[in-house]
Amino acid sequence: MRVQQYIKEKNKRNLPSIIITAIIASVVIGVVYLLLYKPAIPNDFNQPIELKISAIGVEVKGFGSVAAREKILIASPENGIVKKLLVRPGQSVKKGDILSKISNYQIEQQYQNLKFDLANLESEVVIQQSELEIKLTQMRVELTQSENRKDKYELELTAYQKLVEEGIVSRIEYGRAKMNVSQALLDIQSNKTQLDIFTRSVEKQLAAHDQKLQATKQKLAYLEQRIKSLTITSDIDGMVSHMNLSVGQSISQGSLLFEVIEEGQLIAKVQVPQYGSSHISEGLASKIKTPNGILAGHIEYIDSVIRKGSVSVYVAFDDLPPDWLKLEQSIEAVISTKDEQVTTLVKKPKRFNEFEHWSFVVIDKNGNAQTLNVEYSILDEEYLQLKEYLNVRQKVYLIPTETHNNNKQHG
Repeated sequence: MRVQQYIKEKNKRNLPSIIITAIIASVVIGVVYLLLYKPAIPNDFNQPIELKISAIGVEVKGFGSVAAREKILIASPENGIVKKLLVRPGQSVKKGDILSKISNYQIEQQYQNLKFDLANLESEVVIQQSELEIKLTQMRVELTQSENRKDKYELELTAYQKLVEEGIVSRIEYGRAKMNVSQALLDIQSNKTQLDIFTRSVEKQLAAHDQKLQATKQKLAYLEQRIKSLTITSDIDGMVSHMNLSVGQSISQGSLLFEVIEEGQLIAKVQVPQYGSSHISEGLASKIKTPNGILAGHIEYIDSVIRKGSVSVYVAFDDLPPDWLKLEQSIEAVISTKDEQVTTLVKKPKRFNEFEHWSFVVIDKNGNAQTLNVEYSILDEEYLQLKEYLNVRQKVYLIPTETHNNNKQHG
């Protein structure tokens, strides 16, 4: 009896402690539950999203860069060595600006030798012309002398004719006088013939000398042009986009030296996937996205040749490109087509921009969250476009992927 009474009294004394311990344990379990338990759908995102079926215009996207509408390729006109290099890639140049100078010893030596040859030839021609003029003058003098002798003999013949009639001079002297006149006429005729032949010969010789002089001058002018071409200049106002030379470099004729593009004449060159090329045509409006903003444009030309699964599309700017748009700058082109497609649209959550990745989630019969394999793209400022079809009657939640993964780990 005493033992039972002792036990009863002891239990009475321990009962408050047991109750307090049970209360503390309940509180601890509740706190742990609250800390560890995560609902299937976080409270911030527990409202089903609105799904909408809509027909929207098909947009085709392409990626590429800013290219030059026109470019000038400058090749080396001769073999030689780069003597001077006056520009660098990316430098703006004006038409006629000197880009580089090339040295070619062989051409320069030929030019100097030909200059000496021309000077000597001109001296020889002058001397020969002078000799011909002297000879021509002598022949003209001889003709004049022959004509004077003829006149003299004719006067003597007239005088002898009167003296013969008067019997003062014999007929022999008269006959000799007649012979002198005849001989003088023959001499005149001979001198005239020689003078005529020599004059024509002089003209031919002078023409030959002149032709030789002109040929030498043309060769000299040709060498001058070749030497001048060794000074490489820009043919347009533009920018040096590429260069393939350095000072002291040995280059061969025809090798590419510079590529100069017109800075103001820019165009967007983008690669469009082959499957999207069937939706586009020339003239379609396009939006050209750059880091500094969006520019309006339109398709100017489509290169239909398929290369590595895509086609090249050239998009022209509707307005003059801004100064900040640079050559080879990366861009994205969004081409608006005339085709339409039926798609599922989702309104963006209010906190959409706070998270990088989002997951589409549905709740099964057991209250568990299941992630849907759905890809999406941003359609505009208000809607997302789904790449898969979803039942608009289905309750779908849009949850940040990171938050959803954390919930699944705790669960």
